[in-house]
This record gives sequence, structure tokens and C-alpha cells, in this order.
Amino acid sequence: MTLKTLPLRLLLLVLLLLPLAPTPLLCGAEDRVRVMAAVIADDSTDASVTATKIEAGLSLAMDLTERYLYLPTVVRDSLVRERTAEPVTTLQAVSITGAQMAIFARCIRIANLVRAEIALRSGTDLETEQIGVGYAAIQHVRDSVVVADPAILAALQRALCQALSDPLLFDSAPKDLRVVPTTLVSIGGIEFTNHADLPLWSIFEDRTVVSYDLAINLVHALHERSSLTVIDLDTRDSMYALGGLYLVENDRPVSNSELRILRLFDVQTVVTGSLTRDEQGAVLRLHWCRIEPDGRYTVQETATLRVASDSLTDLRRLVLECASELGPREP
Repeated sequence: MTLKTLPLRLLLLVLLLLPLAPTPLLCGAEDRVRVMAAVIADDSTDASVTATKIEAGLSLAMDLTERYLYLPTVVRDSLVRERTAEPVTTLQAVSITGAQMAIFARCIRIANLVRAEIALRSGTDLETEQIGVGYAAIQHVRDSVVVADPAILAALQRALCQALSDPLLFDSAPKDLRVVPTTLVSIGGIEFTNHADLPLWSIFEDRTVVSYDLAINLVHALHERSSLTVIDLDTRDSMYALGGLYLVENDRPVSNSELRILRLFDVQTVVTGSLTRDEQGAVLRLHWCRIEPDGRYTVQETATLRVASDSLTDLRRLVLECASELGPREP
């Protein structure tokens, strides 16, 4: 997916996520469940996803629920220091701060994808644990620098939805922040099959370039759905490289090795397909597939259209038309 210049409304969101210490002094805060920061973990080598940004995202996400109040580490440590100079346990810190929950959170980035994992612990001995994982794609740049802050927030929101078993947790938030849980989707190869006794179309001759073009267009088309988090090709290929797989071709069938690597990164859905030449032109098929734990896939839906001409422009349009018939429908 092509990174886009940050529009004004999302720039304002980024400003909200600047590294400022969040404050618990919110209107109606006394009626909210207090959630104390326990451990906030980041990748120390990644300046785009820092503990400070994670805490800012948690603070805003909690505020948007209108049910929870986040007590960041700076507030926690200040309250603890007022009571004692001795080291305290998480349970003791919860008691001192008056929190009802403790949160453990971690965010990491893989190319243009942010993964957030949280654990909420509550109860007399913090024995009750609710775990959630959320993903969001990084889509914006500012002054040629990737801006991960909106994706950090969205990933944390989705992790909270899962942990609290409430997909409508942010239903009353402003429209641009009304995040819902998503399915993590990757694009597989589109296999090109030509017949030797038929004239060679240019789209088949240039299949390496054409297949890459189609994959990019699929990423853009599917990204528009609020129920999906779509992995762009750079992120997908980074996952493959981390799994020891290089130089993946987009005009070949998705392999078991690719599927196993995607599954290791929690990707459970892949869109793949074929373009087959025949006497009437060609037949385009796209498949919406579930990736199984053993590295195979199961086709859940298929869309088929006929390609009448040797035109990349027409083929792009037909690919997008096919894609619109696959996967979860938008409300």
C-alpha cells in the first residue's frame, strides 16, 4: 500500500499522540474504571513505536471508551513515591493508586504493520487476566517520515476490543476513531496460465510486472473496508524474509512455505487467484481463502469474471470488481 501524506484531521490525531504525559484529570473520571500501567514494552531499536507513544495511545483509547481511565507510569510512579521510597509490586502499586485493573502492553512494528498485545489483570490478587491482540496498517507520512501514531492507537483499540470482548467498544467515538476488530489479510500470487496455440497477450508476456500491479491494486481496494487490516506487499515480503523466504513471485500460486510464514504472523486470510487464457480471451478467478495451521489453505469464496481484451486497464477494473464480491461485506 502506498503511504499517503497525512491529512489535516489525522495530523490533529498525531498531535494528540505527541509524547506528553497523559493526565487522569478528566471530566467524570471518578465514575470510570481506573487502569494502571504495569509494564509497557516496545522495541528499543524502533524510534517510530516507543513506550511514550504506546502510553499516549492507551490514554486516548481508554478515554474514547468513556468507561476507563488510564493511569500512566508517570502518574503511577508519582503516587507510589508519595507513599513509599521502597520498591513495590504491581499489586501494591494497584492498591496505592486506587486502580481496579493493571495493564501490560506491548507494541511492535513489522514494516508498515503495527501489532499491539495487551493483558488486563484484575481481582484481589490480579488473578483474572483478559488478553487481546490488535493490528493496524501504517498508511501515512509527514515530511517524508513514516507516522506510526495513528496505527498504534488503532491497534491498541482493537486489542482492547478483543480483551474486553466488546467489538462495539468505540462505537460512540468520533467517526475517524470508531475502530472495530479486523481480519488480517494478505495478498497471494495470481497464477498466469497461457496456451501455446493462442496469440500471446502482452499482459501474459509482462506477467511479472502485471501481477505486481494487480497485487498493489488489491491491497488498495481491500484496505477501504473497515473490517479488514490489509498487509501491503512490503510488509508481506518483510515477513517472508524474516521466515527465510526471498524473491517471491506474484505471478505464481501461493506456496505452502509462504502460507506457513503468514500463519506464524497471525495472518489467517489470503487472497489468491488465476488468470487463464482461452479462445474467448481469458478467465479471471480470485479466491478468498482461510490459511490452515498446517500451511495449506481452504477456499471460502470465489469470484470469476471473463477478460475480453489484452488491456491492463480493463484487467485492473475486473480484479477490483472480483475483489468486491469477496470477504466480509461492509454495513
